[in-house]
Amino acid sequence: MMLKNKFNMNSKKSQLAIFIILAFIILFAVIFIAVFVATTKSSTEGKAIYGSIPSTIQVKSYMDNCLKDSLINSMWDIGLMGGYTAKNLTDIPSIEFQGKKVPIYFDSQSQLIIIPQLGDIKENIKTEILTLMSNCTDLTLFKSQGLIIKRKSEPNLTIIFNEADVKAVLDYNFIISSGNFYREFTFFSTSVPISFKRIFQNADLFITSLKTNPQLYNLTKDCQKFDFNKQINIYYKNGNVVQFVDFSTFNNQFQKSYIFQFALQNSNIVGECNG
Repeated sequence: MMLKNKFNMNSKKSQLAIFIILAFIILFAVIFIAVFVATTKSSTEGKAIYGSIPSTIQVKSYMDNCLKDSLINSMWDIGLMGGYTAKNLTDIPSIEFQGKKVPIYFDSQSQLIIIPQLGDIKENIKTEILTLMSNCTDLTLFKSQGLIIKRKSEPNLTIIFNEADVKAVLDYNFIISSGNFYREFTFFSTSVPISFKRIFQNADLFITSLKTNPQLYNLTKDCQKFDFNKQINIYYKNGNVVQFVDFSTFNNQFQKSYIFQFALQNSNIVGECNG
């Protein structure tokens, strides 16, 4: 009888021990699940906030494309206005030609030569680009998405004339943020395959050649002198407008030829460069 009671007591102790162990296991499981759910929720919320900020690639692509479109439009306008802007030409002798004001580079009667410097043209392009892309640099697109914008500098543009292209570099430091996440940007750049420097230098050389005989200048004999890439045609339009037409740009992105033009007064040109 005593043995039986002792056995029952041991059995109850074993059951109690098993119960306590199970209770600890269940408690541990509950705590683990609670922590896992909380961590997962926190991680998911963090991803949602992060996902609401455009990626670095998206912002760079947006700004680079805006810069490129503005550079292309500026280069075409600058070319048709002989290196000037419409605002510049209010104070410079010019003529109207096909809806554009074209500067008079040379008047053989007065011997007046008005040709812009490359440095001045860079400034003109810079002014045009910053005006055209003002909607991009004020970051309206990102503000409209409820993002916080912090500017650390004003947009500063540099224009570089290389032999085979024109490059634009925009130094612009700003931060886009939402919640605890942010992205910082410092500069953007793009280029267009227009040999503007060479074309302009050849236009300057053209004026120098023209001065030797402005009343009867035979352009045809000097064509090789100006055709640096074997794709430059030169036309004399309307009796006073000289066009340097670069056909290399037609097959290089744009599907149209780049035109740089300027006007003359009291000159007579015969022939043309038409390869």
